[in-house]
Amino acid sequence: MGLDARYPAVRGVAPDETFPVYSEDGVVIDRTTGMNVTCFLPMRPGAPACYRTPPWPPFTERDRFALASDVFVLHQDHPIPHGIGFDRNRFVLADFGADQGWRTDGRLRFVADLTGDGRGDIVAFGDDGVWVALGDGAGGFAAPARVLEDFGRDAGGWDLVAHPRFVVDVTGDRRADIVGFGDDGVWTARGDGAGGFEPPRFVLADFGRTGGGWDSTRHLRVLADLTGDGCADIVGFGQDSVWVARADGVGGFGPTELGVAGGFAFDDGWRTDVHVRTLADLTGDGRPDIVGFGDDGVWVALNDGTGHFGERRFVLAEYGVAQGWTAATRPRLVADVTGDGRADLIGFRDDGVVVATGDGSGGFGTPTLVLPFFGSATAPVAWDPFLHPRIAADLTGNGGADLLGFAEDGAWALVFGGDGPLGPQLVVHDFGTEQGWRPEVHLRVAADLTGDGRADIVGFGDAGVWVSRNLGEGPRPPLVLSPA
Repeated sequence: MGLDARYPAVRGVAPDETFPVYSEDGVVIDRTTGMNVTCFLPMRPGAPACYRTPPWPPFTERDRFALASDVFVLHQDHPIPHGIGFDRNRFVLADFGADQGWRTDGRLRFVADLTGDGRGDIVAFGDDGVWVALGDGAGGFAAPARVLEDFGRDAGGWDLVAHPRFVVDVTGDRRADIVGFGDDGVWTARGDGAGGFEPPRFVLADFGRTGGGWDSTRHLRVLADLTGDGCADIVGFGQDSVWVARADGVGGFGPTELGVAGGFAFDDGWRTDVHVRTLADLTGDGRPDIVGFGDDGVWVALNDGTGHFGERRFVLAEYGVAQGWTAATRPRLVADVTGDGRADLIGFRDDGVVVATGDGSGGFGTPTLVLPFFGSATAPVAWDPFLHPRIAADLTGNGGADLLGFAEDGAWALVFGGDGPLGPQLVVHDFGTEQGWRPEVHLRVAADLTGDGRADIVGFGDAGVWVSRNLGEGPRPPLVLSPA
């Protein structure tokens, strides 16, 4: 597991001022120079808690909340019948944050299951190698440890943009491994099931910058289980075609093979910064298909069951550049929101969420505005495509996708029921821009930390890691602040 217990803090300039981070019993457990600190402290008998935060950033609407030196009593609003319950966010680990030198534009961090217990662990690629913090099953994490002196900027020469790295299961044992695309090709490190990894080994002289001519600014590389054997395979959208390499089940890959002749490639006009390409199961057979959002609309290529794809075909004249959709302004997702095991299309238009349900054969129904929310022009919350991430995750444990978004005032959830979306709810009054969270610095993800099948919220903030557990107990309205 390595000898180092923590990644050293990195500071260019000594901070002028720091702020305390409190535990729930009022003990100062860390200090931070950042703005996104939420502290809950006990109060006098009869009052549930009080809330303090460092001084508000200058853009905060100060008429909504008093300044930081004030104390607030927390009150609960009326329940929402179809609400999803999250607990208040907790500071769980003083590491992997901006104060320790970790930023989204500098170092990769993942939440993945390393031990096979169905609960998320942290895997982070630092300058000096790979760091791990195992989940405790209750939303917390053990002390970080460096487990590999490789896959880092100084440990191996790995670059954030040039060398994609993934944490996925390539052996089929339901424990995550590491796959890295280096200059010379593909490197893997198999997980040992205890939170560590075997020594990295070179497994394929392709899909690399010098080994194959792959360029991250032009070519997309992803991993997905193409054959249903539980092992993630390589899918590369290259210069002239889509190429695949199937996992061999022992940490390596077979030879590179043609996945789709033409289409979805750079020479066909597809650009990484303009056109979204992803893999999702469109037919319900358990194997992912290709979905691409091109200039004119949506293109698909169905998985033939052998790790290859059929001929691409145009299926929907919507969600394309010609209809006003771009990767920078209107996010698009592919996920199953109906619960039938077949992926649907989700688009965040200016006026709200637009869904096109999959027909089970690779096509889609007419896009429909299902909710005037999560859009750049919606009220009462307007969503900025850069400042306010929106992701799909299973929040209820029913196997279908729901939506989770991080707005100005906190985290909002939208649950899809049998008859469509049930309405948005502010579920955590934190993780938003008003609390100091910034996409270029702070990573926010949804992952199951407790093993109950429901996604929890994990935020890599300034001081370290913050968690809000999905309690799965129905209504839990947002906290309303008022002067004490």
